[in-house]
Amino acid sequence: MTPRKEMSGQAVSIGYAPAPVTTSKLPNAMRFPLLAILSLSFSSLLYTLAADFAVGELAGVSRSLNEWWEVLGLVGWRIVELGVGWYGGYDAAIYLPFRFLRPLSPTHNATAPKSAVANHSIINDLPVRIYTTLLAASIYSVVVYASYYTWLPVYLVVHFDGMRNISAAHSAAVPALLASFVPIGYAAREFIFTPSTGARMDRGDAIASAFNPATATLGETVWHNVWGYPKRTKVIIERTATLVVVSGLNTWLQTYVTIEGAEGSGAAGWSGVWAAAGALTGAVLWWVGDV
Repeated sequence: MTPRKEMSGQAVSIGYAPAPVTTSKLPNAMRFPLLAILSLSFSSLLYTLAADFAVGELAGVSRSLNEWWEVLGLVGWRIVELGVGWYGGYDAAIYLPFRFLRPLSPTHNATAPKSAVANHSIINDLPVRIYTTLLAASIYSVVVYASYYTWLPVYLVVHFDGMRNISAAHSAAVPALLASFVPIGYAAREFIFTPSTGARMDRGDAIASAFNPATATLGETVWHNVWGYPKRTKVIIERTATLVVVSGLNTWLQTYVTIEGAEGSGAAGWSGVWAAAGALTGAVLWWVGDV
């Protein structure tokens, strides 16, 4: 039986004793630079290994990076992505380098005490994990499928010079797309649903509960109306916005810089599909968490 939510009667808490974890003994100033070096090296290794298996398809459409700004742009963006994950306190991105250099957050730490995580039984329930992963994967597959069968093929032909074949878009099937998007669904679930469902009430919740419009200043009233949400809602909004912005910009940059014949507007259209899928996934997982 799926466990019920553990929200009723929960007292506001502004702190807890975190689970005992082992963290890196390196100085703080060295950790992020080391993360960047490890991540870039790991990515280069994977690209080198993948090139042996995808020479035909990728070689025909890949753009040679002959300009220094192109290489620096990709490397710089990669470092920005890592910085968002590192300084934003996210456990996602390249998992292994992050795991070696700092401990996991309580919501992703299997050894964390139940008192450190709200709804501990829900986020660790296997059926819930499977259902929410498949739900997120389904959203991505439906968004891509709908794009394939409506506006995207014509848009790609117009904005990608030398587009060779779009038959794959017309032959796409939802079951096949769903299977291919399961890893993305799992990542979206772990990035949005788990941290938001496991978020504990904090000082912000106490302040929002005590808000009195009769005595509040204009600034306090505006702030309450704009950002006076529960902690869980704030986590979902922040992480969904991060997913939309980072995945959208990353897709645009990777497409425009590395695909031969890609126009800026064409890359924007393709990246918009992924940004829309991320936004819809966040909204649906928000709704699921409230059920």
